Amino acid sequence: MDNPNFDLVEELAKKASSVWRLDQYLNDAKSTNNCQHCVELWQKMKELDTQAVDMLQKEIVMHVQSGVFK
Repeated sequence: MDNPNFDLVEELAKKASSVWRLDQYLNDAKSTNNCQHCVELWQKMKELDTQAVDMLQKEIVMHVQSGVFK
């Protein structure tokens, strides 16, 4: 796999893992101490990483469709 494609896949894996982890943190903040500031922080961070996942997925699809994903 070419370096740029590897980088895309690697970052996608990291961000997807981060989204899952942030969801756990969000659930903890809601259930443990119900800190509204923490809830908002984890929600925003999850939203940003979810957007990054979407962007990376679209880029990978474009690479596959254009034949440059090797």
